[in-house]
Amino acid sequence: MHRQKIFYRQQYHLLAIIISVIGFNILDNVSAFTYGQLWSIDTTLWLWLGMIIPVVHQIYVWLAWRLEYHEQLISRTLGTERGFQIYFIIFMFFMIARFVYSILIAIANQGSLGGNSLLFQILGLIILIPVVITMYAVINYFGLKRAAGADHFLEDYRHLGKVEGGIYDYVDNAMYWFALLVLFVPALLLDSAAGLITAAYSYVYIWVHYYTVESPDLEEIFGN
Repeated sequence: MHRQKIFYRQQYHLLAIIISVIGFNILDNVSAFTYGQLWSIDTTLWLWLGMIIPVVHQIYVWLAWRLEYHEQLISRTLGTERGFQIYFIIFMFFMIARFVYSILIAIANQGSLGGNSLLFQILGLIILIPVVITMYAVINYFGLKRAAGADHFLEDYRHLGKVEGGIYDYVDNAMYWFALLVLFVPALLLDSAAGLITAAYSYVYIWVHYYTVESPDLEEIFGN
């Protein structure tokens, strides 16, 4: 039974990855997405990293959440508190890596959009407004540990109610809707087509995680 729960909806996750590989193969033949390089690394490789990093991150979260919640594998191996701390450090490493990557690919591919650079830069600065508002609410009302999935590890988090305060008074899933918009900012500021498409991919792919992992898990932990 637990094995079935660990792999619940993961056929859709696998399908999303297959579609991603096909899509990035197509992008690999479009000059705007492969123009430029950074540190002698062609943008083609940076482009593929734009798919690989989110996929590895979200597979890591899926396995950690499901194996811990259903089998207590991490807690039995490392202890509950220590196990969560190690998981959390790796989780935050991936989150930071996704943002740093968005800067690096934008630098490698800068100037490839070929549009109105000033307009893109203004849009990038505007996007920062909901990003900052959301991150303030995540840190002050939601908490980074809870955002990382502490409810899969720690019993105390399974009794917390709905998050209230700040933007959460208006949007339930504000972190997914607004926080990841930060990945678009470097691409817009540096006029990068590859940065823009990989930010869009990362933004859409997080909703694959929501549908295939987070939503069913939260229904089981907290009820409908």
